[in-house]
Parts: sequence; structure tokens; C-alpha cells
Amino acid sequence: MEDNYVKHRFGPLDAKGWKFAIDSVMRYDRSVVFKISGRKSASETAVLHIDTETFAILRIELRERMVNGEFYRRYLNLPDPYGQQETSFTMLFEFREFEGKMYLKYQREEDTYNLFNKTTNAIILKQSFMKELFVNNVLPHQTHAPDATMNMNRSVEGQAKPYNEAFWKYYNAPVETARDSQILKALSEMESKP
Repeated sequence: MEDNYVKHRFGPLDAKGWKFAIDSVMRYDRSVVFKISGRKSASETAVLHIDTETFAILRIELRERMVNGEFYRRYLNLPDPYGQQETSFTMLFEFREFEGKMYLKYQREEDTYNLFNKTTNAIILKQSFMKELFVNNVLPHQTHAPDATMNMNRSVEGQAKPYNEAFWKYYNAPVETARDSQILKALSEMESKP
């Protein structure tokens, strides 16, 4: 949540060093939008969808990746003798209007990394990660603050609760319909006949 470019005005919305151009005017999610391409460098690009009437930002996609054999690289410090190198990064945000205000609807982050030996530069492991956040309910008229244990100031992984076997036992299991019950009963009767 701390990566929200609109809320915190960074990434392509910082605008320093970015060049933007309107690609087209098009329909997007029941709105007419400006589709705007941004470029900071050969490896760092963005696409924004902005409502033509309200100028609300409906979608932002930032990409940082390899171009012509050259990688976008961000080195992360690890204890010797290893290093980690981020080789691509994609961040996507989608927003929607609810009761006259814009809210985050969807967020997706994709990263790829190489773990390497600092002495030999040999790549030991390539990793890819993808995280998604779907907002399916907005509660704009809360009369009390949310429980402090439910805040989103930490990563979703950091908020994981212990495995709940009873919950997952039937989660997303198909519900047997009356027609299914009749079919199962008929099959059972057929099985019991000689």
C-alpha cells in the first residue's frame, strides 16, 4: 500500500525526468480517457489512463526492464558473498469512483531477481514474484477507526494468520444442488443393483 503512486505522488507522478505524450483518446471502463505514454529512460516507461472530464487517474502502469540486452538493475545488499539484482519490475494500479471519490480498485506488482556470487558474478538463482491486491468493498462511512491489527501499513505477507484447516476444508468447494443430489442417488441405486 505504501507504493501507491497517486496517493504519495512518486514514480511517474513525480514527473521529474519524465516525458509524456497523449497516445489516444479511448473508452476505458465506462469512461472516455486520455491514454498517455511516459518515458524516463529506455528501460523505464509508464502508461496512464486519465478521465477526459474529471482528470481522475483511472490506471497507471510502470515498467522497468531489459532493453536491447541492457537490464534495468537495482542492486540489493545481501551478506557476502552473495548479491541480489532486480532485473525487471512492473507496478499496476487501477482506481474507481465510489460516491464521488476515487478509490484503489486493484494493485499488482511483479519483480524478477537474480541471486549471484559477488566474486564470480555467476548467477545462482533466478526468482520471479507477483503480488496482487483486489479491493472488493469500500466502507466510506465508518464511525470508528479500524482495529489496529487490521491496518495495511505492512505487507500482506506480514499479516498472514496461522493456517485454518476448518476454513480451507470447504473453501471454494462446489455446492451440491438438488439436481446433483438426484443424479448421485440414481447412480447409487444403479450401483447397488446386480
